[in-house]
Amino acid sequence: MFVRKLIPLAAVVAMAGCYAEATPGHVEVTSAPVGVEIESQPSVVYEGHPTYYHEGRWYYRGEGGRWVYYRVEPRGLVVHRERFVREGVRR
Repeated sequence: MFVRKLIPLAAVVAMAGCYAEATPGHVEVTSAPVGVEIESQPSVVYEGHPTYYHEGRWYYRGEGGRWVYYRVEPRGLVVHRERFVREGVRR
């Protein structure tokens, strides 16, 4: 019985500092890559805000200025990623 109560608690503790939000079509996760100037990465305007491509993820500034990335690449960004890769744009 004691172990059953510990497992959910361990999951909550492990997720501390991470935030996820479901929106239609994709999931967003708040995170900031360490030591990277995201705003210097290749970018496009998507859903009304600058969205930056870095190491296979699309980042943008979320609520409160936090960096957010899409866990699943939105279809609207696929063509831009393909162009960046084709043109050898630094990422």
